[in-house]
Amino acid sequence: MPKKGFREKLTDALIDEAAEEIMDIEEIERDDDAVDAVLDELADNISVIMECRRGDYSTIPKSDIWRNNILTTLDEDRFRQMLRVDRDQYNMLVDLIKNDEEFNKAHSCKQFSVELQLAITLFRLGSSGESAAFRKIATIFGVGDGETISLITKRIFRVFLRHQSKYIYWPNEVERSKIVSDTFDELPFCIGYIDGTEIKLAESPIEDHTSYFSRNHIYSIKAQIVCDYKRVIRHVVVGHPGSWHDARKNRNSSLFQQNDQYFSSQQWIAGDSAYPLSATLIAPYRSNARQLDRNA
Repeated sequence: MPKKGFREKLTDALIDEAAEEIMDIEEIERDDDAVDAVLDELADNISVIMECRRGDYSTIPKSDIWRNNILTTLDEDRFRQMLRVDRDQYNMLVDLIKNDEEFNKAHSCKQFSVELQLAITLFRLGSSGESAAFRKIATIFGVGDGETISLITKRIFRVFLRHQSKYIYWPNEVERSKIVSDTFDELPFCIGYIDGTEIKLAESPIEDHTSYFSRNHIYSIKAQIVCDYKRVIRHVVVGHPGSWHDARKNRNSSLFQQNDQYFSSQQWIAGDSAYPLSATLIAPYRSNARQLDRNA
């Protein structure tokens, strides 16, 4: 086994020290800002080490240091904050995709482990601003900061998209009838619940950035999701600009434009007051400032 060089020993020491600091913070004060500061300092220190070898040096050594030395030591709350899933969910996702042909292509060069690629993608999806910078993610995970992260993200996306129809699908007529039967005493003929959310973008889009600036004062894309009474997601629309209103998203969705393919007679979904009433979507009454107080 080759001996570790000075830079590698120094990097390992910094990582060990950062891991200890994070564990101490978690045990004493559970301060997210303090943990982020430790990670920022670690990333900066490693960047300096990598750039100071006989002049210019910008290549980051490829390794699973983060996954092996830090990720495994985090408690459940910190793990979930870093990757947006808990350990059981993470392991389930690994088992789901690890045998996909995308990771075993004959013409493909040697890839990082599936576990590391998934962790990088989840971390990136849960980051924004400075935390989402390629250079910072590359430094934290020990991978190249060129096209590597982009390639890994696209690869993981392709794999999950192949599984999409197994987990997100609209209930057929038989299943819709069963949902109606199970919930008839609560909301007769209701087969689902619709709402909108937004997905924050890491940075401002280059083109038409004003359209992606939402009322929450962030750059985002909108998502519209329908779930059933068991909280199982049954329909998703993603990609509209952050400035779009929920009602506009709905008007442009297949649920509205092709409702005869999604609903049988009298069936409907429930939404909040942001949605207009229709034959297949019922929302609560909007508050009316001019309405008289019944107790007056």
